Amino acid sequence: MRIRVMVGTLILAVVGNVAGALDPRPSEGDPVPKAVSADKTYGYSESNPVRVGRLNGGPRAAELFLSSLRGPEGQPIKFKRLGSCCFFETPNAWVGGEAPLDTYEVRYKGLKEPLILYVDMYDYEQPSVPVGLTRSK
Repeated sequence: MRIRVMVGTLILAVVGNVAGALDPRPSEGDPVPKAVSADKTYGYSESNPVRVGRLNGGPRAAELFLSSLRGPEGQPIKFKRLGSCCFFETPNAWVGGEAPLDTYEVRYKGLKEPLILYVDMYDYEQPSVPVGLTRSK
């Protein structure tokens, strides 16, 4: 049973990498934010997610974006993926024209309640830093 799971996981990884290599869509830009958003809903709302696109396989782009964030005083952050939610229509979905957003919990020293960020790993717009956070230098 364990071998079947490992082989299945390996097959999915190889198929995913081959599909990504054959994808005719161009790569997006850098998932690391250059500026701070002035919109208080940016990243904090399912209707206004951070759009990191599929650069480096989607999840990797989300990790690069989140790893570049800091607390308001430059504190390092910790983040964890909470799961997927909130299906939306996009021409960039892998199958069927709809894709989910991913939600991430963000914490840093001095924060009373964790922040929840919504990330779109299918569409791309140059990401910004959500209000209340900063970026690494």
